[in-house]
Amino acid sequence: MIIRKRFWLVVVSYLAVPLFPKLLAQLNLLTVQEAESLVEFVPDVRVARSGGRCPAFSVGFADDFRLVVQVRGACPDPESESTLISNYSVDLRTGVITEGDNSAPISTPEIRQRRTSLLKIAHSRSLSESEAACLVLATLKGEHSIRDTSSSLSVTQVGGADGQQLHFAGLHRLTDLHVIASGFYTVDLVTGRVRDDGSGVYVASDTQGLLLSKLQTLHFPLLLSTAQAIEIARHVPIIAERLGDGCVDAQSSGLGLSEEVYVGTLNHCNTGGRSVGALVSVNVRTGAVSDPKTMEDLSSSESRRVADALLRDMDVQLRGLQSEAESECARK
Repeated sequence: MIIRKRFWLVVVSYLAVPLFPKLLAQLNLLTVQEAESLVEFVPDVRVARSGGRCPAFSVGFADDFRLVVQVRGACPDPESESTLISNYSVDLRTGVITEGDNSAPISTPEIRQRRTSLLKIAHSRSLSESEAACLVLATLKGEHSIRDTSSSLSVTQVGGADGQQLHFAGLHRLTDLHVIASGFYTVDLVTGRVRDDGSGVYVASDTQGLLLSKLQTLHFPLLLSTAQAIEIARHVPIIAERLGDGCVDAQSSGLGLSEEVYVGTLNHCNTGGRSVGALVSVNVRTGAVSDPKTMEDLSSSESRRVADALLRDMDVQLRGLQSEAESECARK
């Protein structure tokens, strides 16, 4: 198999990435997948899809808040000299889409409706009060070593929310010594950063970082990885029938639509390799397989079985992660 990583900001499967993804900079921004889903509603992209050109997205970042999405046709168009459909920019704070160097927003009723829905979801991803308190507790655990049962940690919220920040008092109590060490902390609800207000320094530790990664994971849907999409596609006849001679591998660059990964084949016995690009499209949320040109369902009974098994495993791991986070946050 040949696998190239898709530029995901959203959370990917545990089976593809050990335990947890990298920490996200800001929870209330649109993810790459959400930004791509807006681009799908751009009129030229919709025309390309309905015309069987198999639009494929390749992304990069212009800056921390602006995603650049290049859209090309993955299925050859004999009447077109270029596969390029266009280049788009999406503001991850607002969902506004522009094309190329044009600063005028692309707006249709469908784009506006989708943008409103996605921004509402993004803004709801901020950490809760209990999650913020749990991060402070994890910070205290990183700062203090609890050696016996007479030593305890506790966290209490101080005042109400200050914009996207919450304030807490943390106590380390040594009962036998009649000693209480206290400190004040501020948690940014959209980044998960914890500041020690006594020193003004943002505190980080392995304990806190692992907990934040778990909490962030729980704020996003789990999606099938590119490797898992290939595994599902291998059980569809149009792919399976090409894999029998020992020269052909199923492959994917990870390119496709916001929730679709295109899978094709590579014949590595030919000089230079002979690649066949988008034979099937795998939905990374459901595991369904379709024809990228016609969107006709191509799922087989075996591909559905494999997809269902992968999705069940992901759900089990997600519920386990939920239990771990709840257990850690209950120890206050």
